Amino acid sequence: AEVKASMERFEEITKRWDSAHALKVPQALDDMMTNQRELINSMIAEKEKIIQTFQLELKAKDDQYVKDLKKQAEDIDLIIERMNAQIKNLQKAYREELTKIDQAFESDPAVMATLR
Repeated sequence: AEVKASMERFEEITKRWDSAHALKVPQALDDMMTNQRELINSMIAEKEKIIQTFQLELKAKDDQYVKDLKKQAEDIDLIIERMNAQIKNLQKAYREELTKIDQAFESDPAVMATLR
């Protein structure tokens, strides 16, 4: 919609240049030039407003992206911390299990004799 409106305004400005060639009176030409300048300035102002809006949206998206990256980093750190805790728990459980197995072998002389 914005593009269509801009194109219509641009065509309007362009058509007025054609009529400017027909003007012979300097005052009428000056008035027409002033009018053209105002139309062009208003069109530029609209474009600058759109640019500013896009820049604000881009900044907001950039800020959200940085925030999301920080959140992901925190989540990854938490996952790593939990994985390390699980590894330690498993290592402890395996050590305890190995100790029990060693104790079972040592306490049963028949098992020790078959191993020799």
